[in-house]
Amino acid sequence: MKPVREKAIALLKQVIAVTPQNAKANSVLSTLYADIDQEKALAHARTALALEPKNSDVLADVAITYDAMGDRKRAIQYARQSLAHGDTLSDLQAQAGLQGVLADPGFRKSGK
Repeated sequence: MKPVREKAIALLKQVIAVTPQNAKANSVLSTLYADIDQEKALAHARTALALEPKNSDVLADVAITYDAMGDRKRAIQYARQSLAHGDTLSDLQAQAGLQGVLADPGFRKSGK
């Protein structure tokens, strides 16, 4: 694991220890775990979605998580939900982890 990622994970764990209802901290943590520990990534993604199922930022992070884990279909689903709950296409385009999702023909078929 890269030192920066390790530090970010440690800091987010501290945030969650103090404020376990922090959906954004959980969703960001899910993105960091996505390619190193899928079980932890899914646990944090599910927690974030349970806490704030209509938060567009959380939904975008979950899309990034699923795409990093190789589940493009679910990533597209959550990216679309992010748009439905307030994010714009420009918001999603600003996310480096969503470039593959946005370029996917399955996403473009949605008319977004």
